[in-house]
Amino acid sequence: MFSRDYDQHHERKTMNIIKITRLGMAMLFAVLMVGCSMPMGSDHAMPTPELTGDAIRVENPMARPAPADGNGAAYFTIVNPTDNDDRLLSAQADVANITELHETIEQNGVMRMMPHPEGFEVPANSFVEFKPGGKHVMLLEIPDGMTAGDEIALTLTFENAGIIELTVPVMEMTGGAAAMDHSNMDHSSHGDIDGGMAADALAPQMTENGIFQVTATSRLDPVVINEIHNWVLHIETADGTPVEGAEIAIDGGMPAHNHGFPTTPQVTDNLGNGDYLVEGVRFNMTGGWVIDLTISAAGQTDSVRFEFELE
Repeated sequence: MFSRDYDQHHERKTMNIIKITRLGMAMLFAVLMVGCSMPMGSDHAMPTPELTGDAIRVENPMARPAPADGNGAAYFTIVNPTDNDDRLLSAQADVANITELHETIEQNGVMRMMPHPEGFEVPANSFVEFKPGGKHVMLLEIPDGMTAGDEIALTLTFENAGIIELTVPVMEMTGGAAAMDHSNMDHSSHGDIDGGMAADALAPQMTENGIFQVTATSRLDPVVINEIHNWVLHIETADGTPVEGAEIAIDGGMPAHNHGFPTTPQVTDNLGNGDYLVEGVRFNMTGGWVIDLTISAAGQTDSVRFEFELE
């Protein structure tokens, strides 16, 4: 179900890198190919642009429908008919809490979604396509969703060309794998999927200064993307004595994406024998996650980081 690697992050701080597998290659491929990697139907194929004009422009913008509180993607073609290179630095959509530049790539025979916070180069006298299976704008956490026939506002910021404002139509995009539409699974498993992390995936770790030993266990087995669930923290002293009456602050998120948890996990109950209930945990996409705990008990405070990767 999972494998563990251990890497020395600090003299007194060890991080788990948890590689979490899915239920078979077919499901994994479907999860990773959803939305941003699904081929468009012929009705929405992007025509080859002409390298005419004297300024960068954006052609054929479109976005895929998305459920409420789900995720979506936007596609278009950037045309640069000038003799100067440029770079797309960022994107911002009015409908999404988070907007990121992503690319679907193949690594060791597996399709993966990679964030590109540095943006994308737009070479002189060329065009760059943003399409399923390649570069795209990822729309994360869309409170009201997007329905075919809607229009969304998308702002693109370029290094030299400046800001380009787009009105993007939302339309159905059929292809050879209709079951992988955003309404079903979502991009790079930013949606409801089967499979995930086994309940005992995070091994015990010592806190940074060696005061406490902490085990983190999910009560949802396996972990399902975009489902709020609970965890149990077990805290002991260095000699194995359960820690009672601890105060625990929880932080974390996805460092590679520069954002935290989509929810606010909190300790809500002292279960006794060093166990503490954490409610309100939700993971909204695959990739590298961290859970940071600051623990105070018996006049001492220490911290620990659990690092793991949802695949």
